[in-house]
Amino acid sequence: MRQKLRFTIQFLSPRKSGTRMSLFSTIVIAGIALGVTTLIIALSVLSGFESTIREKLISLDSHIQITGFSDRQLPDTTRNIYVIRSIAGEKLEAIYPVISNAGIAGKGKLKEGIVIRGVSGDYLAGKQNLQISSGDFNLTSGELPAAVVGKTVADKLFIKPGDAIILFLPEKGLTSTLSPENIAVQRFRVSGIFESGMAKYDDSFIYINISTAAGLLGFENSVSSYELKLNTIGGIDTLVNNLQDNLDYPHYVRSVFDINQALLTWIDLQKKPIPIVLGLIILVAAFNIISAILVLILSKVNSIGTLRVLGMKRSDIVTMFLLKGLLLGTGGIAIGNLLALLLSAIQLEFNIITLPASVYFVSRVPLSIDPFNYLITSGIAFLLVLMISVVPAFLAASIRPVQSVRFD
Repeated sequence: MRQKLRFTIQFLSPRKSGTRMSLFSTIVIAGIALGVTTLIIALSVLSGFESTIREKLISLDSHIQITGFSDRQLPDTTRNIYVIRSIAGEKLEAIYPVISNAGIAGKGKLKEGIVIRGVSGDYLAGKQNLQISSGDFNLTSGELPAAVVGKTVADKLFIKPGDAIILFLPEKGLTSTLSPENIAVQRFRVSGIFESGMAKYDDSFIYINISTAAGLLGFENSVSSYELKLNTIGGIDTLVNNLQDNLDYPHYVRSVFDINQALLTWIDLQKKPIPIVLGLIILVAAFNIISAILVLILSKVNSIGTLRVLGMKRSDIVTMFLLKGLLLGTGGIAIGNLLALLLSAIQLEFNIITLPASVYFVSRVPLSIDPFNYLITSGIAFLLVLMISVVPAFLAASIRPVQSVRFD
């Protein structure tokens, strides 16, 4: 086998087949490399996008959220806390009561729609991917109550830490009928500006102290939701079902995956057609191998006839041209893998390609260098090359010595 490989390389080398064949072989290898690179990069982007979104959702959203049906207020009672803690057990790391409502933030003549989140002081500390871009997470009131503002909101209102803003909030929660009489107006001091990289947070959220929110929105011994942070998300669906069964109406229990089901379904949907569509690129490039080998056969007809006269078996000729196809394909696959790895490393290091977070939920193109993507792509490409190389290889073996003599 080693002698056949050496003979194949010498007999079918581009230098012995002419400049035209050398150029054609280069084009074939480049086509396969481009197809492999494109497919690997596409799979890496989809895998990276999915893992990044999941990581952000798990670290930013609470693992379990308990709200009221039709946005009803929930009683902030000791019994609720006890039931939740007893069911969650050791899985529960923390439970946070939250008051939430829509409102308007203003500075001077500028106004922006926002969502107020009334939380306790330790709530923000538990958000791992919620980074302070300026100021701090301090919600302690001074002369004015403190507020932590999303970066996009801050940019639109030209806010910086220490500035005063005005919040316009309905006093009785989401179900109230808005009128000048039941809209609370309160000045706040901006203590910090946060950035998460996800538009859901940066474009609308303003965090204030929960006691301040309760007074402004008219929440008396009640909250909008309970948010649970778990030590592990394993078995989260079972825990959600147990909580729903043991908490009275109007409690509505959902996991982070239930809340973001539409987004996660969309990500899964994007992954399904990509391997098929981009696999066609490899298939088209692989068909070029047929053309390359056929051209090579035409240039080697006389030599093939001579080899047959000297006693070379048809199976040896099949093997020889099959190896030629595999050499072209393997070269393209190897170059494609290296190019995909290089481009991925450059993007991960320098974040050259950015995205609008308001559309894609992330501010840069995420990539995941997963060996499985490289192996599956290379394996499929190799099988396609192998199957396609068989056709011209058998065609070469079918040439008879008499035909080769007559061929010009």
